[in-house]
Amino acid sequence: MVRERDIKLSNNGEYRAITRGNREVVLTSSFGLMQKKIHMNAYGLDTSGKTRFPLTGPELIGYIPLDRKTRLTVEKNSKELGKKFLIPKDDFIREVNPLKLSAWDEKTIRTHYSDHLNRVDDAIYAMHAHPDVQVICIDLFSQYYQDCLYSSYGREMSRTIRIGSDLKKDRNEANQHVIDLINAISDKHLILTHKIRDEWIDNKPTGRTTNDGFRDVGYHCNVTAEFVNNHKWNPKVDTDDSNWHYGMAVRRCQAMPEIEQGGRKEMTLTDDGINFLNLAALMWPDEDLEQFA
Repeated sequence: MVRERDIKLSNNGEYRAITRGNREVVLTSSFGLMQKKIHMNAYGLDTSGKTRFPLTGPELIGYIPLDRKTRLTVEKNSKELGKKFLIPKDDFIREVNPLKLSAWDEKTIRTHYSDHLNRVDDAIYAMHAHPDVQVICIDLFSQYYQDCLYSSYGREMSRTIRIGSDLKKDRNEANQHVIDLINAISDKHLILTHKIRDEWIDNKPTGRTTNDGFRDVGYHCNVTAEFVNNHKWNPKVDTDDSNWHYGMAVRRCQAMPEIEQGGRKEMTLTDDGINFLNLAALMWPDEDLEQFA
């Protein structure tokens, strides 16, 4: 509890309040100098460039490999782009024999995946603690979310709760684990890659695509982008549909909604133009862009 007489105006224009528990609360109307960080929900089909994109950012780039192709993609593209990266020595690919898994009881399954998730989290926080790591990419983040579900709920991947007369699937425990992780490491650039799925609203397909996995991830990112490998690409034909190979379409952008592309054909950036620097220039045109190179 704070009483009116306990609130004092300081010399710098901030209000300082002392609670009855003798804790200080500072109220301000200024955000001061805020560092701009790209927190991206990146999704797309395989070979669309989403795993490559972090390598266009500032060094060092840290990868958490949850997909079999991560290590090969990073090795190939880091050489092409001349970028330095860090990656755990061990992959975090689940290799449990499906027949063995099917024979486990629910407690054994949750214990196994909890141990696995703890190892992944340890690697993420170690990468975050490294002072030279500027970008963290969890590839695939949709796989990380699935591991959270197995760890919390076992085979069912959710628990059933009753709300009034209705039965609902509840994933709050796993969802909060994901949210807490993102918040804890968000003082660095984050690229969270996802597989793709068809988008449905009110039980109807919209004709668009969106990320698989944690459906609310966009609430915790400042940009959502779809990566595309253009099947109409033809270097011999100079048309809007065929003169680009790879594309990135910004679907949501907190800082600059004007750059959002609503349709499936419009691309925000293409080919060599798909990089941290160009995206940052669109999101924060008045910022010093050297920090994104």
